Amino acid sequence: MTYNGRSGGIAIIPRNSKDLVLKHLALAFGDHALTAFGVARQAEVKRALPTELDSVDLRTDFLDFVLEMSDHTILHLEFQAKEEKTLHRFLLYDARLHQQILRSVRTVVLYTSGVKHAPSILDIGSAMYRVENVFLIERDGHAVLRRIETHLDEDRWEPEDRIELAFAMHMRHRGATRRQVLRRCLDAVDRIPDQAERSYVIALFLGMSAKRLREKEWKEVEGRMENTFKMMTDAVEKRLVQIDAELAEAAEKARAEGRGEGEEKGIEEGMQKGIEKGREEGRREVARVMLARGMDVALVSEVTGLSPEDIQRLLAH
Repeated sequence: MTYNGRSGGIAIIPRNSKDLVLKHLALAFGDHALTAFGVARQAEVKRALPTELDSVDLRTDFLDFVLEMSDHTILHLEFQAKEEKTLHRFLLYDARLHQQILRSVRTVVLYTSGVKHAPSILDIGSAMYRVENVFLIERDGHAVLRRIETHLDEDRWEPEDRIELAFAMHMRHRGATRRQVLRRCLDAVDRIPDQAERSYVIALFLGMSAKRLREKEWKEVEGRMENTFKMMTDAVEKRLVQIDAELAEAAEKARAEGRGEGEEKGIEEGMQKGIEKGREEGRREVARVMLARGMDVALVSEVTGLSPEDIQRLLAH
């Protein structure tokens, strides 16, 4: 498995990792995500809407994220790693979105990767188009990490902490080197008490920051991921051992209640099949928890030993 094309790692980082991470964050946390991004909330998030738009030349375009708000307006979120020189693309998206849904559309563009400036108004003469820009580089990264560290000191972990930690490398850190910021982020991840949550957050962090890391920084991240992966597999094995013990105890109880040799042999065979089935169900139980945390199918497969096909079937149900 690879990190963004590098060998020897543990988690796969796809080319569109930022899109996947951002969409998952916004979908999973709705209002919390908006707060963490610094977006003023005019209404509560009601639900996520499809992001496919049918265009007049029979192509399908995809928006980054579309939310229906409780006041029946539409919030269109776009995530950009480069400055959008003009707003024509977003204008066309919003015009088609409005045509399909017939609701008022508010567009917010979130800029990462150090972008400091971008247009917010497009005057086409007959109409004035506006977006709201959010520049992560303007966020005080030191203050954000200090708040997260304080929460960890107090045994608190909030949805905003997860989101802000995933974006921390894109914020402003005056007086600190990239290496120092990276170590501080990874130290915060290591302190998250729940193992599944810790694994999830580091995957989100990598999804947002993988392309910004240099070779030496990658080595440090890979070392942390190896430890995380070992802890995950150990936790899975521990749970399966518990399941084995529970099933063996049930088998022994059934044998004790058997009345004859033939019946005992039948019970033995039946319970052995039950143990095997129970162990398999235990792996599925662990896989369901990992999938609920948003973990990659390939990672779930490697940790649990289930085939990717089995895991896809779990996702389908």
